[in-house]
Amino acid sequence: MRLLATLASLAIVSASAAPAHATWGRTPVGAPLCTVFGDQHRPCAIPDGAGGAFMVFVDLRNGGSYDLYAQRVDLAGTPLWGGPGVPVCTATGLQELPQLVSDGAGGLIVAWEDSRLSGNFDIYAQRLNASGVALWTANGVTVCGASGDQVNPAIVADGAGGAIVAWTDFRAGGTSDVWAQRINASGAPQWAANGVALCTAANDQDSPVIAGDGAGGALVAWTDLRNNATYGVYARRITGAGVPQWAANGVALGAAAGDQLSPVIASDDAGGAIVTWADDRAGGFDIYAQRVNASGAMQWGAGADSVCAYPTDQQYPAIVGDGAGGAFIVWEDARAVVDDLWAQHLDASGARTWPANGVLVCGATGLQSEARIVRDDGAGVLVCWQDARTGSYDVYAQHLAANGSGMWPFGGVALCSASGQQVYPALVSDGSGGAIAIWEDNRSLENDIYGQRVLGGGVLGVSEPLITSMTDVPDDDGGRLTVSWNAAWFDSPPSGLATSYQLWRRLANGTWQAVDTVTASGQASYSVVAPANADSIVGVPTPYTTYRVDALGDGGTPVWSSPPDSAFSSDNSRPAAPANLLALRSGNVATLRWSRNHEPDVGGYRIFYGEFSYFDANQYSLHGTRPDTTWTGVVPMGYWVKVTALDIHGNESDPSAAQPESNVGVDPGVPPAAFFAAPSPNPANGPCVFRFGLARSQRVQFDVYDERGRRVRRFDSGELPPGQHTLLWDGHDASNHDAGPGVYFVRTRLEGRELTQRVVRFR
Repeated sequence: MRLLATLASLAIVSASAAPAHATWGRTPVGAPLCTVFGDQHRPCAIPDGAGGAFMVFVDLRNGGSYDLYAQRVDLAGTPLWGGPGVPVCTATGLQELPQLVSDGAGGLIVAWEDSRLSGNFDIYAQRLNASGVALWTANGVTVCGASGDQVNPAIVADGAGGAIVAWTDFRAGGTSDVWAQRINASGAPQWAANGVALCTAANDQDSPVIAGDGAGGALVAWTDLRNNATYGVYARRITGAGVPQWAANGVALGAAAGDQLSPVIASDDAGGAIVTWADDRAGGFDIYAQRVNASGAMQWGAGADSVCAYPTDQQYPAIVGDGAGGAFIVWEDARAVVDDLWAQHLDASGARTWPANGVLVCGATGLQSEARIVRDDGAGVLVCWQDARTGSYDVYAQHLAANGSGMWPFGGVALCSASGQQVYPALVSDGSGGAIAIWEDNRSLENDIYGQRVLGGGVLGVSEPLITSMTDVPDDDGGRLTVSWNAAWFDSPPSGLATSYQLWRRLANGTWQAVDTVTASGQASYSVVAPANADSIVGVPTPYTTYRVDALGDGGTPVWSSPPDSAFSSDNSRPAAPANLLALRSGNVATLRWSRNHEPDVGGYRIFYGEFSYFDANQYSLHGTRPDTTWTGVVPMGYWVKVTALDIHGNESDPSAAQPESNVGVDPGVPPAAFFAAPSPNPANGPCVFRFGLARSQRVQFDVYDERGRRVRRFDSGELPPGQHTLLWDGHDASNHDAGPGVYFVRTRLEGRELTQRVVRFR
């Protein structure tokens, strides 16, 4: 059960089914892959080589700042590394923007940007084996720890158990360059300390993308502002020994006027690569692509090939190689006003094999964006995206045949149409003609990680009966669960194979015991009340009971067996009152902090305030709920505050009480030089405050950009006197809409200097 539902109802309505045993369903709701406390964001995923997927995501479960966690899910949808996943890095500071690649031995290598040291971002990496065990130094090895920030890592396997990582590097000061490093299978850097420079041309080079060259090296492409007027796309190859090839600072892939942005890359399987990007050489953004060989020679003409030049904007391409020197490309396309998805196939010569300007992948109402693309087991591709046709984002997919025709219903198949927002999907092939999609999901008001498998024919899930829930039997003081499951395919004679279902329970000694048998009757789902092995008890490890369902054919022969799933029966014990409550105030705003409860089933906290120390903590004095151990809000002067703990079964503790004390403010004096301080809080799920100072009067303007470089908000503070000031950003864009979770950059120019601060927003 999710926290906020518990906080709202204060009732024991379900046992906490272990998310480690979720499986794919056949309806478009998705399966929970990580639903622990705190937000989980932006999953990245790659195939695990056995039909499942590895995923890494940014995670706020520990409070304070983002960490990285990983999970592996098998072909049936069962998370294999425990319900919460395994930690990749839980060091201090922010860990974000993970990128991953197979290690070639059944595991994976992850690279990310990391601010654990002095607030500057560096690049770190970690290797996990097939069981989720970290093989390198705890919290990762340093790939680059040079001065300044190193951000935006890109990673590719080196073919020898290690990886090559490229990144945007600010060691030179105010402008960025592109650097790279190779790490071997043991996590040791193989090139010069802190990497090898691929491009240090004038002005900014950033957003590298990378592909292997098939010989232990890599090809790296990036956006480049060296002419100080418009962005271009450049590339360079580096050998496995760390020797950069081609022209110094790289070669231009598309020599044209205007900006070339958002490059993505795929290997051409012949030592070179295919790069595609958004290009406004004609005054509006189109999609162009270039193939470059291992010697740095352009294969598709000096100006690159046009993928789509329809007279509206086409942007944000995604690419996958076709295995024969060409590529499939999908992009966001505004030819119907609101962005739809279109696609094209280029052969090895750069010729378009589908209709000019592409084929429509999805033209449903609303915005289709964040497209991902993988090959099927033939000559086609599967495409997945986030889709706003219903007013909120869902996840859809389409299967394109070798000739570009859609193989599923027009508009695609819904992989998840649950409540809330489903965004930022990742997509991996299941190796059997289908795919597994994994996304960020806030149906429970927190951000979690969900996924779904879609077969090559557009069918969701698997053929077996699937356990969907295990809920506590009310008022029985524990010990029994209602186990529910979806029917198997071909349920009920005479049209089907399944004639009955048998529920099994795994005993403590590991043997299976039959619990009950239900006749198949053509229903969509079935339920049985089953005994649990034990009731949950506060302070001891939770005693999960594991169940499975067999679908039986004529004569009682098992036809299909569900993946096992497990749960525990609920308790009725109250948690202890929160300890070490500290309450400070600045004006009418109070900040509360307290210690996290030791009970393993505590799910969150409730905040109350009243005029006297003896006020009742009830629904009338309730003013907030928190999954973590801090709260900031308006509390009238002289009032008292109380905090209670709530477990996941709805049991609430006695309150802890305090009267907020005054907090000393910031010195408002005139600084000796202009400064722009880091935001607070950071990460933020509401307003955040930026403090800045001026040594002399000037007009001040601030611009907020997202991680793609798009401006989302401008603040013009006008002429300000010397002294210290604050800027409050409420998290909204220029249209006063929520800008959404993600990484944002706030830039200003103070006393002749460009200054930037970075803030992470989460829901």
